[in-house]
Amino acid sequence: MKTFKSTKRTLISASIAMLVSSMLCANAMAKTNLVELNNELEIMSNILKTSLKQGDKREGITVRNFEVTYLANQGVVFEVSTSSGRNSFSFEFWDGHDMIVAPKPPVPPLPAISGGEGTYLIDIDDSEWSEEVEAAMEHAHEAMEQARERLRDLRQEERDYSWQRRNNERRLRDIEFQMRNADGERRKELTAEKNELQTEINTLQSQQEEVEKLSKKLAEEQRQRNAEKVALRKKQYAEFLAQFESNVATTLCKYGNGLKALPESENISFVLSRFGSAEQRTRQDRIYVFKNKDVQSCVKDNLSVKKLIERSEGYVF
Repeated sequence: MKTFKSTKRTLISASIAMLVSSMLCANAMAKTNLVELNNELEIMSNILKTSLKQGDKREGITVRNFEVTYLANQGVVFEVSTSSGRNSFSFEFWDGHDMIVAPKPPVPPLPAISGGEGTYLIDIDDSEWSEEVEAAMEHAHEAMEQARERLRDLRQEERDYSWQRRNNERRLRDIEFQMRNADGERRKELTAEKNELQTEINTLQSQQEEVEKLSKKLAEEQRQRNAEKVALRKKQYAEFLAQFESNVATTLCKYGNGLKALPESENISFVLSRFGSAEQRTRQDRIYVFKNKDVQSCVKDNLSVKKLIERSEGYVF
């Protein structure tokens, strides 16, 4: 009987806890005017998009797509797609058997997926694929394909010369063996044949060395180009991140008071989709989380842009 009463009290306590939790959640949702927040986010999205676009460089990493959603009791999440995530170059150093991997052609951003109840998603599709960018991509692709074909042909020439030389050396050994027992006219014939074959072997050896020299030169040139591209990529990556963080923080400090419907206890997050880091081959998201409380302090000049950036949480996932 005591066990039954204890179990009953436990069930009642659990039910009360669940009820209180549901009431608190419903109360929080009631405090957030989703209609107003939706309108405010649309305005803020346009401001942020303009700010980030102004920071783009012609030959650097650029912003391609911009989306925002609201997660109840957590805050606002802006997802930013860049030319780094959508259209990245992949480089592999040549090991004598294969060449660098050509860049993949541009892939249009995926359409936004509408969220469930309590989630508002604003899709601002700005996937304007520049003809100049496409032409540059096509040119780079063709150049790398040509380099790959040229090196492949040289490798084949090396194999052909090597095979011919080995075959002639084998014939030369046969002639030398026959000369041991040959005399007179037959020995003269074998000697002439041997000299002719030796000349051909020397020619093949010279041609093979020239091909190997050219092959090594082209491979070294490709390695150098790859090193320059990697260095440029790292430079562009660092410049974009510094500009992105500065633009985002500055915009939040100037216009963050426009998010009146967002509770100060919640966050404003930014996800650089598939941006990761300059050294990673696999693309991960780079995430920044700003406390709305800090943003509002910055709006009121109680916090500097630099401090706002320092107080944000940044990580790769």
